[in-house]
Amino acid sequence: LFLNVIPNPVRDAAYLSWKTGTPQEGRLIVTDNMGKLVTQQSFGSRAEGQIFLQAYNWVPGIYYCTLETAAGHATTKLVKW
Repeated sequence: LFLNVIPNPVRDAAYLSWKTGTPQEGRLIVTDNMGKLVTQQSFGSRAEGQIFLQAYNWVPGIYYCTLETAAGHATTKLVKW
């Protein structure tokens, strides 16, 4: 699995893009540095895609974005400034 955040660091919004290799359903989970859920979004069966995140009301700091599918999971760090 591949997961990327653009831009990073994030000011107001970002795109999270992913590739899974084969079409799969899944979800994207964003947590703060303490592990508290910030947002989550599910997506239908596809091998790649993008999710738009609005982060203008998030507190500056470190966040973790995790993509979960039946094939496994991938996590990347997002920095909000």
